[in-house]
Amino acid sequence: LIKTDTLNDYQPAECFDKIKSGRGQGRPKLKLNATGIAVLEAMASLGATEEEMAGCLRCTVETLHNDLNGPVFSECLKKGRSDGKMSLRRTQFRLAQESATMAIWLGKQLLGQSDNPEHDGDEDDKLNVVISFEDTTK
Repeated sequence: LIKTDTLNDYQPAECFDKIKSGRGQGRPKLKLNATGIAVLEAMASLGATEEEMAGCLRCTVETLHNDLNGPVFSECLKKGRSDGKMSLRRTQFRLAQESATMAIWLGKQLLGQSDNPEHDGDEDDKLNVVISFEDTTK
């Protein structure tokens, strides 16, 4: 687990294992390792785009989507973005304890509450109640 405030402590070379081709020719392919996966999840939790992630890892978006990395990268995005949403939700709930505005906003977003409660019918359809009192002392 990598904390988002320590992302700058990782070098791009630490995030990949180099896989040589069977023929021994050409540049080795880059395969995400455990460090790279953790770094990508942390970046995804901050809402980083694929281009930003590739830039930080000094690779191309195509490298992240290639046959070696594609499935793992997709899982990193899904988990990281989910963690980011959960973190934001935790912060919002904490703020709702201090701020009526945040509590109202969360009520509207999560509970379907509104400023104008719906009512059935027109103003003319209001129920008129007549209360009468009978003198029982006679």
